Amino acid sequence: MKKFKTLALTFTVATSVLLSGTSAFALGTANNNDSSASPNVFSGSSDSFDGTIDNSVDKDFDYYKWVNDTGSAKSFYVNFDTYENRSLDYRINSIGVSGIGAAATRVSVATGREAWLVYLPAGERLTVQVTSATFSNYDPTKKYVISLGSSPWF
Repeated sequence: MKKFKTLALTFTVATSVLLSGTSAFALGTANNNDSSASPNVFSGSSDSFDGTIDNSVDKDFDYYKWVNDTGSAKSFYVNFDTYENRSLDYRINSIGVSGIGAAATRVSVATGREAWLVYLPAGERLTVQVTSATFSNYDPTKKYVISLGSSPWF
């Protein structure tokens, strides 16, 4: 009977995860092999990633995107924080939005953290590029977080 309960619980959890429709890296760690052609994909307007910057060979850029598939225009915030060591001064290097009336405005900025207000029409795309402010000031063991949400963090 115990094996049956364990199997049933495993099946329930697996089914829930598969049917939830989230991206492979959502609410987790950003893919280190990302590029502008193959960015990390937010699963919705309340998703987040942890990432790192490693400039040991070339300047590292991390890429993110979200397509507003909600069926209606959305206003939300892109929050960014180098929470493990803000003196590294990681930042959003660029943010882009597509569509008529789409807009992105930085509402808060400090060393290693910032918040942007975004308005994105239905079916349109948000793209974000993250990097360090300088080539030499990085630590590949220190994480940052980038998050989409309903309110600014700062």
